[in-house]
Amino acid sequence: MPVDVSPIFVIGCTRSGKSLVAAILNKHPDLYITFESQIYSSLYRKWTYRLREGVSDPHAVFKELILNRDSDLKIGKEELDRCLEESGPSWESMYNEYMRLVISKNRPGATRWGDKTPVDAGTTGIIHRHYPNVQFVYLYRDPRDTVSSMSLPSYSPCVNNHLINADVYDQYLREYSKEIYRDDLNILHVRYESLVANPAGEVGRICNFLNLDFRPQLLKPASESIRKPIGWEGFSFWDDIKVQPVEESCYDPYVEAYLTRWIDEMEYQENPVNFRQLKRIATTLYLLPFKITRRLLKFFFQRKYPKFPYICYSFPRAGSLKRWLTPGKTNGSKK
Repeated sequence: MPVDVSPIFVIGCTRSGKSLVAAILNKHPDLYITFESQIYSSLYRKWTYRLREGVSDPHAVFKELILNRDSDLKIGKEELDRCLEESGPSWESMYNEYMRLVISKNRPGATRWGDKTPVDAGTTGIIHRHYPNVQFVYLYRDPRDTVSSMSLPSYSPCVNNHLINADVYDQYLREYSKEIYRDDLNILHVRYESLVANPAGEVGRICNFLNLDFRPQLLKPASESIRKPIGWEGFSFWDDIKVQPVEESCYDPYVEAYLTRWIDEMEYQENPVNFRQLKRIATTLYLLPFKITRRLLKFFFQRKYPKFPYICYSFPRAGSLKRWLTPGKTNGSKK
């Protein structure tokens, strides 16, 4: 079955409901939405770097990156070679043919593919240039609840520090604001709280935006046959739609003061905070070592990968510093 060249990207800050929406969309028989494939924030970034460094065969670099990342999909080199015979040398052509192969093996009958990766929200301009008919679903959530969810011990990318995670959240929104409000994007903004309060209405709105027929099965727990090809089978977002737990400490007055801009812009209710401006200044001073570190890292990262977003989740390890500060070819390993 032909695959439509109008992919769907589910984007937004981490811990804002993207996995839930991607799981819901995967219950539709016409769709196949991968989870955090980092198509643009990692794969395309490395592909362009290798070509800029003088590698002459774009197909060879693409195959190396894909086979290294997706070894668990059991797609062999010969299969990928045959698949790419149908594509041109451009990234978008190769990735579309690759997704045609993945769909044929994992969900025959689906006609559209997509992905959900938080940091890809910073590359919407590139994605739109590659796929003019792309559609974006942008999730947002109360900033305080997002920071609290980021701080849970079960969420390994972030540290258990609400103030550092508030700064991470601020980084995300500053990066995304340059991209998600572009006039040329076909994008739907979805409020997480509205989704969990009125699943049928919001999922219906998403389906209407994506030109899909709404089906009751989208609101029911996903079967094993749907979960397994995507992965992450044991996560709760495959089950009933419900609010995820947060900690009361998300309403820490210092976090509240630091995130005032985003709370206001997203039209969430502010909590009263005494000496709000002083608390924001105090939080900024506390975060100063982290801010200086992440800005230095972003400088070196974007020297190597111009025009790509960089989000720093915590103080980096020595391996990350060595990788960014040392010029030279990257390999196909995961970030």
